[in-house]
Amino acid sequence: MDNKNTILFAIGVLFIILVFQLPFFGVLAQNEIMFYPTDKFEIAEHNGSITFSSEGYYELASLDNSVWKFVNFQLNDGFKLETFSVSAIDSNVSNLTMQVFDDNLGLFLGYTVVGVGEQTFNFGVDAVGGAWSVIFDDVFVAENSGWRILPDNTLSITGTASNVTLLYFVFTDFYGGNVDSSDKSFFGQHSVFILLTVIFIIVIVMAVALRCVNQKISNKKPN
Repeated sequence: MDNKNTILFAIGVLFIILVFQLPFFGVLAQNEIMFYPTDKFEIAEHNGSITFSSEGYYELASLDNSVWKFVNFQLNDGFKLETFSVSAIDSNVSNLTMQVFDDNLGLFLGYTVVGVGEQTFNFGVDAVGGAWSVIFDDVFVAENSGWRILPDNTLSITGTASNVTLLYFVFTDFYGGNVDSSDKSFFGQHSVFILLTVIFIIVIVMAVALRCVNQKISNKKPN
């Protein structure tokens, strides 16, 4: 086979490979759908909407019984949740931010809400060996005082507040939880309290920042 035929043969093989690989690459690209802070997830039948504080990804999103259900949800560069469900009834949720930590801490979620209604969140995990804490406008509130946990581990928020923070802490077996800490270092066994302090400071800073932003927006509105 001369050089010309060799080149033509090589081009033909490359063309065939590209033709068959393009659909494959298309499927990969479709697996992750990107969203942005400007994207609004509407729940029209219940006068609700949800927007996030930063960009993120999901593989599948569907509105089922007024609940947005996401598959392989990831906000910014955080931990990916296999399933995440959120709903807003007679309320608008904005600036929703979330950070999922390792098994020593759990997760943090914060958002701004306008309207007196209900917001629900389900993270697709069993709340075992830990505890939820909820903050309304910088004030920790007890369960059944504006929030409760449903039988399927969904958090229902009905309290009147402009800024809401959800915290879930998983305790090791050293503190009566269900996570084995026998093979962890001193920091690993006690990191829940160390990280709790850090997260509490972050929560306060974010709450103050959100309040300042809302105040600036209110000041800019015409009288």
